[in-house]
Amino acid sequence: MPSALWRWKYRRSAALDAINVVGCTDDGEIQAHMGAQVYRDDWVHGSVSPWIHGCDVMVHPAMRGSPSLGGAYGGIVRALQNAIDARYPGGFCFGFPGERPFRLGERLDFYRPLHRMALAQRNCEGISPSRGLWPRLKRLPATEELADLNGRSTIHGIRRSAEYLHWRYDSHPARTYGTWVWRTGWRRFEGFVVEEGADHWTVVDVLGAAAPDRAALDRLASPARHAGRQALRWDADWTPNGVRGAEVRPTGIVCVWIRTPEGRCETPAPRFRPGDTDVF
Repeated sequence: MPSALWRWKYRRSAALDAINVVGCTDDGEIQAHMGAQVYRDDWVHGSVSPWIHGCDVMVHPAMRGSPSLGGAYGGIVRALQNAIDARYPGGFCFGFPGERPFRLGERLDFYRPLHRMALAQRNCEGISPSRGLWPRLKRLPATEELADLNGRSTIHGIRRSAEYLHWRYDSHPARTYGTWVWRTGWRRFEGFVVEEGADHWTVVDVLGAAAPDRAALDRLASPARHAGRQALRWDADWTPNGVRGAEVRPTGIVCVWIRTPEGRCETPAPRFRPGDTDVF
């Protein structure tokens, strides 16, 4: 992981806390790592306990596949579980492993699946130009007005405060995000955060709405095409009945509850957005 990304994620985050555990040789060389970010209480809708995002499980190739309860992998996950329980007993710990590490973690009783994330994609050709877009695509400003679009939401999940938006999107050292906002009524706005890929846009977050509908996706497809992007992608869960011309593709990401001895799973289980992960 580049040092700039590490500092952004673990040292310059606006989160409540960060936890990092490592496994070392007798000579002090790091052989394994797992980290976690602890979200502040006011960053979570409808929860009375901290939410902890477990991430960045890294094990040196020479230490993989060793026996005894998962070897270095099992040891580093158990170390993080114990560290979380020591600081935040009763917290809800979640993560987004790929299929292979998920299967290993499930076998070792570390992970319980919540849902698998898939992306829907449609070609931007043939989409009629939309009207009323404001403002032009730009880096997301961390303003109270944009945060207020999400502040009225009652979705059980991470709250998009101005502080969170600034940290997650406006100050990311490696990815470029922008937001489209348009009026939906008198003093009412709707907005979506997109990550700009080389040939596509991916909708990673929603501001002011539970999920984008077909009309919103049509609005986004037009400027994406104008910017030279061929396709628009979004979380397939947002359009359960499908969208004409769209193809659903698995991402290989499994949203999981990471079990800890004193932890608990949220009820109802949250439906995470792509922006909740550290992948998009």
